[in-house]
Amino acid sequence: MNPELFLVGHKQQKSLLRSAYQHNRRSHALLILGDSGIGKTKFALWIALLYNCIKTRPETELSEDSLETGVLFSLPPTEPADEPCFQCSSCQKILANSHPDVYFLAPESTEQSSQPSIRVEQIREVKRSLYFSPHEGRSRVILIDDAHKMNVHTQNGLLKILEEPPANTYFILVTSEKTSLLPTVVSRSQSFYLGPLEPEEMTLFFTPLKGISKNEQALLIALSQGRPGLLLNSLDGDSLENSSGRLSQMIHSSRLDPTQLNIFLDERKERIVKTLALFKTPYSEISKLIDSLSKSSDDSLTLFSELQQILRDLTNLKIGGEPIWNPDFKEELKTLSEQISFPQILQLSALLNRSASDIERNLNKKALTQHLLSQIKSFGV
Repeated sequence: MNPELFLVGHKQQKSLLRSAYQHNRRSHALLILGDSGIGKTKFALWIALLYNCIKTRPETELSEDSLETGVLFSLPPTEPADEPCFQCSSCQKILANSHPDVYFLAPESTEQSSQPSIRVEQIREVKRSLYFSPHEGRSRVILIDDAHKMNVHTQNGLLKILEEPPANTYFILVTSEKTSLLPTVVSRSQSFYLGPLEPEEMTLFFTPLKGISKNEQALLIALSQGRPGLLLNSLDGDSLENSSGRLSQMIHSSRLDPTQLNIFLDERKERIVKTLALFKTPYSEISKLIDSLSKSSDDSLTLFSELQQILRDLTNLKIGGEPIWNPDFKEELKTLSEQISFPQILQLSALLNRSASDIERNLNKKALTQHLLSQIKSFGV
């Protein structure tokens, strides 16, 4: 990833963390909150870089040579950097996921369960090394991605460490579902909520791109709603949790195929047209639509995602909010917003959330989709 992208956005949160670090007032546990795709994991990685970059150290600490060789000596009286340098050996190892003092825990599948989760064994494995001095960094950092995928047993195992944290050890929990965490885990962590990036900040993600017009860039920024990860992964056709997609790699390496981009925009436009048409689909056609959508949970979830975007736009249009998710369909959405009431939007949104959750749990896709579409038709739009 382009190192400069680590510096984009969330300035207030970074300023608070930077000040706490420089004045040695760090919390041993941080909780990074925000919507999917907002940049939480990248933000957590920035913290790990800040805590261990050679250039950000206080002037009384060790030099890069001393950290690598164990030879202690005083540093020249220079001011520490405000940001990670991304170039020193420590930064390079963190970015390559090879730093011995930076642990990255993420949900894993097992033979017993195909549902990825963070197991208590992962916590125990890390715990065994925590009570020794860091190998070569100033700080030991344990980054727990999708922390809401820890079960109660795993969270209790983590809580025992948080109650008596080892010296120079810092936990960073990343989640979009705070309510899934135990209140005791939340209370022992300092929370930072990350909001959407501003449009001018989002443009920085497109600066290195070639073969993209200003109109296309403006549309992509609107579609992202200030969530760069959501945009990059949706362009890849991947889930929000998968950040290793082909187009993400092209964006980070400044190679974007204009043809590929046009295909994405055309497919997205076709999906929105079909989704809007659901509100006008005759009852006689509903059964055919249900049969096609219930064949795959991915197809059903895609439909639900498109509907959620449209409902969010309808809500914004109802209350006069901007921006909307699909600005190129503003006139069609305005017409629909005049035909559907605000309580109906809220009712359908709640049903969508429940249906998406049920489909992910492999419940009856056809029945769920039929109930959803029947609810839409009951509005009489």
